[in-house]
Amino acid sequence: YLHCLQKEYAALKSLYDLKPMDSWVWKFHRMRPVNFPTRRISQLANLMTCQEGLFRKICETSDYSNMTELLQAEASEYWQKHYRFGDKPGKISGTGGKKQIEILIVNSILPLLWVYGKINNKNEYCDRAIDMAESIPPENNRITRQWRDIGIDTISSFETQGLIELTEEYCKNRRCLYCHIGTKLISLDSERKPQSDLILGEPS
Repeated sequence: YLHCLQKEYAALKSLYDLKPMDSWVWKFHRMRPVNFPTRRISQLANLMTCQEGLFRKICETSDYSNMTELLQAEASEYWQKHYRFGDKPGKISGTGGKKQIEILIVNSILPLLWVYGKINNKNEYCDRAIDMAESIPPENNRITRQWRDIGIDTISSFETQGLIELTEEYCKNRRCLYCHIGTKLISLDSERKPQSDLILGEPS
């Protein structure tokens, strides 16, 4: 299987002048084996080959549960027994878990659907992306827990995505004066908590 892939890549590289990725781009450290990029790429390739007209189906899907079913994909036969090339074979799960598919939808599918609608002046796609984001439970990660700890509760992934963007673009970079929330906090009187106590994350 490996030799077959190498031969096929060599032919495609020559035909299309492909540039190989640097080895350091491949991240395996501190990652569960089931989430290794080798297996995820295999699942993505299988999804794209088995689902004819995948992007069209994504655009036509308005229900979150149907979207989840659409993105279910098995890894190829080799990757149902391996985590990396050359590993000792063993039976492992080939499908993406529910949480993994949810992450894919929130971080890739819905932004793609919204941008496609925006570029092509199709507001129904933008609305569909927002409606679906509002139907997905809030994310639970380091950033959303920081907001929760200071009393900011969320009810959907639409809200948690907003908090993540706010944190990455403003809080971490100390751009308080460019943020409506930041300027509001700065204007609080001296009886409130110091501004330093309300800053999320560490400066980059």
